Amino acid sequence: MGETDFNKAAANRHFAVAFNQLAWELMSQANRTRTDEDRMRYAAYASAMHWSIVGTQVEMTRAEWLISRVHCVLHEPVEALRHAQRCMQIMEASLEGEGFKEGSGFKDFDLAYGAEAMARAHALAGQREQSDEFHKLAQALGDSIADPEDKKIFMGDLEAGPWNPQGERF
Repeated sequence: MGETDFNKAAANRHFAVAFNQLAWELMSQANRTRTDEDRMRYAAYASAMHWSIVGTQVEMTRAEWLISRVHCVLHEPVEALRHAQRCMQIMEASLEGEGFKEGSGFKDFDLAYGAEAMARAHALAGQREQSDEFHKLAQALGDSIADPEDKKIFMGDLEAGPWNPQGERF
C-alpha cells in the first residue's frame, strides 16, 4: 500500500462514530428490510473494528454493547449474549471495589448498560432467571447514576422493549 495523505487515526475515529450512528438509525427505523438489517449488523461491527484501532477500553465496551443490542433487535440470542458477556469482561479489568478505577475513563452508566445488555440477551434466550437477576442489577446500577440526564437516558433505555420475540418482560 502506498502513502496516504490523510490522518488515519482521525479517519478511523470518524468512521467509528459514523457507523455507530448508522446502526442506531437503522435500529430506530420502523420497517426494516432484510438489507436494512444486514446494514445494521455490519455498521455495528464496523464501528467496533474502527474503535479497536483508535479507541480505548471504554469505546470497545460500548461497541460490544452496541453489537449485543443489534443482535437482540435481530432476535439472535447466541450472538447477543456473547457480545454482552464481552462487554462485561472488558469492564472487569477496570473495576475496583464497587466502582471503576480512577482514570479508567468509564462512567457510572457503563456498568449499568453492561448489566442491561446481559438482562436483555438472557431474556431473548428465554433464560428468565438470569434475565431477572441482571435486570435487577441494571435497575440498581441505574438508580445510582449520579448525573440526572445520564440517569434519565439509561432508565428510558432500560424500559425500552421488547425484550424477547414475544415482547415479554421478565
